[in-house]
Amino acid sequence: MTDHSDAEAQLKEKFWDELEDSRFVMLGLHGVDDDFTRHGSMLRNDGWADVSNLCVAADYRRQGIATWLLQRAGVWLRLGGTRNLIGYLTNDELGSAEHEWYVANGFGELNRTRRGWVRPT
Repeated sequence: MTDHSDAEAQLKEKFWDELEDSRFVMLGLHGVDDDFTRHGSMLRNDGWADVSNLCVAADYRRQGIATWLLQRAGVWLRLGGTRNLIGYLTNDELGSAEHEWYVANGFGELNRTRRGWVRPT
C-alpha cells in the first residue's frame, strides 16, 4: 500500500495558499450533522441527518449552487448510511425563497413545533 499522506498534505497546503491569494471566491457552504444517535446511545435515530448550515454568497445565488451542494452531501450521507435528511424553517420563513427551495428539492413538512410559553386564560 502506498502512503499518500505527504502528497495529500502538499495538495491541501497548495489549496489554502491559493485561496489566500484571493484568486478564489467561496461560493457556498453546506454543513450537515449526521449522528443523531448521540454516539450510539439513541439507536432509534440511526440513519437521520440534518442540514445544519447551507449558504451561498449573495452574488452567486439562484444559479443551482445550493442544490449542487445538497446533492454532493446526499451522495456522502448515503455512503454513510443516512436515509433521512431534515431541513429546518421558522414560521417566518414559510413561503420564502428558502421554503420554495426545500420543496423543489423534495423536502416536505414533517412536523411543526410551537415554541414558547402560553398562559392559559
